Amino acid sequence: MDEEVKQYDEVINFIEKTCFEEIRLKKDEYVSICKFKPVKSDGKIINLCYEDIGYDEIDGKSEEFINTIIEVKVNEILTNKKYQEEIRTSLKKEEAIKKIIEKEMKDKQIRSIIRKETEIYLANLIMKSIDEAVFLPVDIEEDPELKAYVPFHYLANHLISKGYSGILYRSTRMNKIGLKGKNLVLLYLSTENCTIFQSKTGPVEIKN
Repeated sequence: MDEEVKQYDEVINFIEKTCFEEIRLKKDEYVSICKFKPVKSDGKIINLCYEDIGYDEIDGKSEEFINTIIEVKVNEILTNKKYQEEIRTSLKKEEAIKKIIEKEMKDKQIRSIIRKETEIYLANLIMKSIDEAVFLPVDIEEDPELKAYVPFHYLANHLISKGYSGILYRSTRMNKIGLKGKNLVLLYLSTENCTIFQSKTGPVEIKN
């Protein structure tokens, strides 16, 4: 189900506001709003919108997972009669407990779960870093050669080589005015395949 589209004001919604900010629309200019509908579903879109996720939250989720694993394994050890007997009869109880824990942590299932969670943690860190490093607000007055777009072009070319059809990313133009929005750039749009989209247009007059 699509997310609810919120209104920006009594005339336009936040999606339209994002579009107007991205094209640097000025007062009293006219535009046409197009609603695109994909007619193919085999394209891969990568979501790089990470502005609502902070590094502390990423670390917190990882720490929460590790604590949960530890709690579960400790409970399993404490309720395991074989382990209880090993600890009870051992002269060096701390060493016995340590060996039991090491043995449990070598369990293939646990290692697989930890490896998967580690991959998710690292992926979130990388995606968050890309979001902050690549997507920067650009003004042609401040950056006439648009050098700030160069990292994005490298990223887009890499994703094209990996078979991606588009990138969903935050609107830095909206960020610049204290708002949030999302952009979708299509990497394969051309005169040969632009028919994958259908649209309806209508003129809109912007007064503010």
